[in-house]
Amino acid sequence: MKKETEKLFKTYYVKNGYTHFIDVNYKEYIGFRFVQIKNEKNLSYETIIKRGGFSNASILTRIKNGKHAIQTDNLYKLCKGLGCKSSELLPF
Repeated sequence: MKKETEKLFKTYYVKNGYTHFIDVNYKEYIGFRFVQIKNEKNLSYETIIKRGGFSNASILTRIKNGKHAIQTDNLYKLCKGLGCKSSELLPF
């Protein structure tokens, strides 16, 4: 359940041909966008880890699940690994 004071951002996903809109916090939003960009570019976790310079996949799993408050250095690595700009990941 979301906190009353928590800022929510609208995002979407497609399932069974239908577009679903949901409100998520910023960590979940970045996780959704991470998965969307990864799938759009058909990238594997290994490719993102190698390109971004991550030491292992555990941080990517936490980001994907919206459980990680991403720091600037990891945001940079994630963008580098995905081959995208930070504005494509961030909701603001």
